[in-house]
Amino acid sequence: MDLVLQNMLKVTGDMIRENAHTMERLSDLSGWGTPPVKSFRPLPSQAPKEQKEAVVEAVQKLPEKKKRTVRAKERKEEKGLDVLLDPSRYTASNISGEDLDHIIGLYGSSVEDIYELGAGQRWMLEEGRHVKNAFFLQILTKAVIPFDPAAFRHRADEVSRSYESLRSAFVMDSMQQPYRVVLKDRQPEINCFDLSLLDMEEFDEKVRRFMESDRQRGFNLEKDPLLRISIYKSCEKDTYAIILSQPHANSDGTSLGLLMKDLFIGYALDMNGIDEKLEAQTYQNYAEHLKQVDTKEELSFWKQYLSDMAEDQLLPGQKVNNLDYDSTSLFVPFEEEELSILKEARKTYGVTQFTLMQGLWGLMAAKLKKRDHIVFGTVTAGRDAEVSDSMMLAGGFVNAIPVKVTCRPKERLSDFFKQLQLDFVQCMKNSHCSPGQIKDVLGHKENVF
Repeated sequence: MDLVLQNMLKVTGDMIRENAHTMERLSDLSGWGTPPVKSFRPLPSQAPKEQKEAVVEAVQKLPEKKKRTVRAKERKEEKGLDVLLDPSRYTASNISGEDLDHIIGLYGSSVEDIYELGAGQRWMLEEGRHVKNAFFLQILTKAVIPFDPAAFRHRADEVSRSYESLRSAFVMDSMQQPYRVVLKDRQPEINCFDLSLLDMEEFDEKVRRFMESDRQRGFNLEKDPLLRISIYKSCEKDTYAIILSQPHANSDGTSLGLLMKDLFIGYALDMNGIDEKLEAQTYQNYAEHLKQVDTKEELSFWKQYLSDMAEDQLLPGQKVNNLDYDSTSLFVPFEEEELSILKEARKTYGVTQFTLMQGLWGLMAAKLKKRDHIVFGTVTAGRDAEVSDSMMLAGGFVNAIPVKVTCRPKERLSDFFKQLQLDFVQCMKNSHCSPGQIKDVLGHKENVF
């Protein structure tokens, strides 16, 4: 057994003790375990009546000096509980007493902050809560590195302490509304596997199957760490496949770039004896910015903007999306001549490539549906420029908003694209509503797009 494998087994053993759950070595697609639910002592107000009476009787029998000590301890405990149950302590200061009681009952004094959900997070949880592998981010990368499991675990824990999003949980069940809860400490789940006895073709197939199994496992958003890292050792020297999995409600493309930098480049610096300090990230400023958004006014915009739209209909050949995962890819390359035509069209109509492609797609879809207007969805970054450091924050920011394309008879293409771009600017100014909220304000039973 080589030294790297010994280190892997050692850190795996440490992880088992730290996380208090058994992690089995995977040899097939089965065997994914889930951490047990943590149990918490009942809050003082929840103690059984007989227990309270026994405590009172015991205290009454104590000498006066000991009575004062016990009462002082009780007051201290009550004061600590009062602080935890004070809504003004949290960014989501309007949280109801019932919801706050439920959150403190789940996590106790581990709660650091509580946030209301962003529009995109609400959308993903509304759409995907019944399909555990929906809105699932997963990255596979292969690295040729000297791998030290203990050093990598140390780096991952440091990043987790720095990122609020990685210490988060989403609480939805038995709540008046869902919240994101930031915990004082939550370690990512790291699994190490030795597949060095397989040749590279078998190795790649095994990793592919593991990826699919990982997606099927999904995340329990209340209980699981929201970053899962699986590391597979291959038969080639210092060559590993590394899979990062996260729920999309808690991460996006920009966040993944920040995480990859701080985790992997930071690990390389650590291995070379270079100490790089991580700056603590907080969502608080952005959350305060979102509090200033007038959602009612934005919903009024959407109600007027989409007032002439009928219930959505599927395109010919389109199937209802059940949000289940099916691994596939489609690559459509553009020829040089086609790229030249698109570039010239952008100049002619004075629009961005994004607007040009939106318009062309809308014209095609409207023709297929035999309508003079059509609505489809587009993804927004959800990072408002008014918050200066928004591009440096990790978390789930993306949202999806409707885009309406109207085909007017005899309208010139230049006027069509100009109006489309103006409309999209207005849509972006009102992009803090979830698709579910827009559907409700329109009175639609089906999704807007």
